[in-house]
Parts: sequence; C-alpha cells; structure tokens
Amino acid sequence: MTKNSRMKEKLKYLINLLDDPDAEVQSEVLREFLSYGLHLEYDIQEFSDIITKEQEKFLTPILLENRKTWFLNRMKELKTVKDEYEKLEAFMESLAKYQLGFRINNILEESLDDLAAQFQMIYPFGNEIDLSLFLFQQLGFEGDKENYYNPLNSNLVSLFETNKGLPITLVILYILTGKRLGFSISGCNFPGHFMAKFYMEEEVVIVDCFNSGKLFFEYDLISYLHERNLSFIDTIDFPVSTDLIIKRILANLSNAYAGTDENNLSLFFNSLLKKKSWQQ
Repeated sequence: MTKNSRMKEKLKYLINLLDDPDAEVQSEVLREFLSYGLHLEYDIQEFSDIITKEQEKFLTPILLENRKTWFLNRMKELKTVKDEYEKLEAFMESLAKYQLGFRINNILEESLDDLAAQFQMIYPFGNEIDLSLFLFQQLGFEGDKENYYNPLNSNLVSLFETNKGLPITLVILYILTGKRLGFSISGCNFPGHFMAKFYMEEEVVIVDCFNSGKLFFEYDLISYLHERNLSFIDTIDFPVSTDLIIKRILANLSNAYAGTDENNLSLFFNSLLKKKSWQQ
C-alpha cells in the first residue's frame, strides 16, 4: 500500500470517528485533522458522498483555516511572477479557490480559453470593440446592481456562473480574454468606477464593462474630464499595474465582508492589503 493510500485509509477512519460521543476521542480526531495538512480538502472530496451534515459542520472551520494558509502562501508566490497578465490570472484563480474551494481546479483557465475560442469563431478578424460587444451584450456579462456588495462579485469563477460582478471583475474578464486574442487591454481608474482602456490607431478608448460595454472615445473623455476639472493625463494615462488591481480587489473584499457574520474575513483581506510579501 502506497503512502497516499494509507493516508486516505486513515482519513476514512477519522471521518467515521467524527460521530464518536467520547470527548477524548473527539479531541484526538480534531488534532489529527488539524495536523493532516493543506491537502485535506483535496483528499476529503473522495469521501463527500459519506460525509453527513454534522460531520461537515465539524470539518468546515478546519478546511477554511487551511484555505487561508494556502492563500497566504499563494500570495507570497505572486511576487515571483513577472508577467502582469499571468500574475493577475494567478491571483484571480487563487481567490476563486479560496472562496469556493479547491474543487474548481483549473476551471478559470479553461473558461477563459473557451471564451476566447468562441469569440474567434464568431469574429475571426474581430478587435477590442467586437470583444466588448461579444462579452457585455451578446453573452450578457454585466454589473450586479442589485447585490453589489456580495463578496462573490469579486470572484471571476462566480462571474462565469452568474454573469454578474463588480466593475473591476468585469474589466479583468475583458483583459484576460483579450490577452488570449493578442489584444492589449488595461485597467483605468475612471471617476465613478473602474473601467477598461485600450488604444485604437493611437486614440484611447474607454470601456464601461459594468454598463453593457459602453464606449467612450477620446473627444468624449476630454470634454467629460474638463467639465469636472480632472486631468486627462492623471485620469486616463495613469498606468494601472496588476498590484494596484489586486489592492483594489482586496479593499473591495474587506468592505464586502465588514459588518457581516464573516467580519473576520474583512480583517483578513485588510491585513493582506498592508503586506509587502506579494508586491513587486
């Protein structure tokens, strides 16, 4: 019997002991689960059909604490990722796993690949404007105006399931799909909410992904910003790095969890905002 097989046999034995009424046994079982390691959530999926609701209630805090440790490790690893697009996608995948569980392994990458392939079939010579039309009108990805502060609105995998998200989540969808198509799309700290930006024939175009991919061309922007005494260079030309996008997402999550039953997650994401270990 391999080491992996022995671990899984032990895991099955521990799950069966969860119902033991003896306090000493319960204490020992808890110790064993706590020391099992970060692969607990992966391995326990094999026994999901035999785990009862009560057993699940016992295991959930352990799994969530493991996810937190795993997520912190993944955040540290981001510092070694030099490519801005790769870093952004790695962060979004890690966040999705943290919020939804390890069951979603590779779902994000596959979903983005499929989206880009669909676009190429329909628009073989399409550009950034066509992609905006495809995502935010034809497929109906849109802003969640009714449940704006739902923490899952920051989650890219959830966006694929509900078609709704925050402005920044929709922009990231646009950026990462566009990258697969050879488009250079970036974020823009536009007044009001986060938008996307690209250049077409040296003219900047802003896309409001939250509102059906509405387009703003340069002449619109100059007039809009002038009326509000805002600088074009500071607002439109200001570069938005992946680290800045990640910080905004962490801040959104901290705000979304604040004052809820999961206020501890608000503190967790706020603490990540201040850490330098993941930033370039």
